[in-house]
Amino acid sequence: MLLTAFLKDIPVKPYLTQIVTAILWRLNNKSAKVRQQAGDLTTRLAIVIKQCGEDHQLHTLGLILFEQLGEEYPDTLGSIIAAEGAIANVMRRTQMNPPFKDLLPRTTPHSA
Repeated sequence: MLLTAFLKDIPVKPYLTQIVTAILWRLNNKSAKVRQQAGDLTTRLAIVIKQCGEDHQLHTLGLILFEQLGEEYPDTLGSIIAAEGAIANVMRRTQMNPPFKDLLPRTTPHSA
């Protein structure tokens, strides 16, 4: 909440592409902690990105996060799921990419 309150007083839109690019890079980092931090930051920034009208940035993040749902580290996976949930909360169901119906099957374990 502090981050969102802080960002209300700063013109963020000119920097969103750089911010999202940094998040995407961190989501593909080999360190689980770095990926976890990227997920946490996405959770906080999703509403700000939506308020700036940058839906295509949310689509990009949502797609990469969807691909990360196979994360092996539980804490990192939790952050990724929270970030995907934050994006789902600010987007309409029809605007989600990948479709909302594809999220649940991807997060449930499959029997061997």
